Amino acid sequence: MQMSSSADVNSREIAIALIDTKKAKNIQQLLFATPTDAYPEDVSSDGKWLLYQEALPNNGESATLKAMPLNGGMKPLLVAERIDFGSNAVLMPGANSWVAYQSSESGQTEVYLTGFPNAGASYEVSPAGGTQPVWSRDGKQLYYLDLTQKLTVVDIRETATPLTLDMNWDSALK
Repeated sequence: MQMSSSADVNSREIAIALIDTKKAKNIQQLLFATPTDAYPEDVSSDGKWLLYQEALPNNGESATLKAMPLNGGMKPLLVAERIDFGSNAVLMPGANSWVAYQSSESGQTEVYLTGFPNAGASYEVSPAGGTQPVWSRDGKQLYYLDLTQKLTVVDIRETATPLTLDMNWDSALK
């Protein structure tokens, strides 16, 4: 399964590409259309959710981060009210219990975490600014670029219920 936004001038449609290997053909099926530009970000490891950003009207720099259930029948969930348009947002590998994203809502570009699929509080991960979050394969570390373009790593540990984060900035890359 492959996700993509439409290739024409209008980036307001997100489609799924189904590849039939027996017939060697690619079939595109429209998942949904949005009133403003929308771009796919990530798919949950169980294939049940599509994370995407939808541009805010009359604001070319910001978007909302939403999750569309791929099993149908439900409306999209709001994950984050304001992220930087065109930035990446990524689900934690495995359990997909956290989403990392970039936002300038504080006045400075920062990396944040919020729970998934039930978003709640957002946790600032980058104390001095950051962009382009990427998870390690095991979901135990989050990498991002600080504002001087230095690669930074944060150890992430989920603790007992309710979920909390133990962020350790001492794992600096050398």
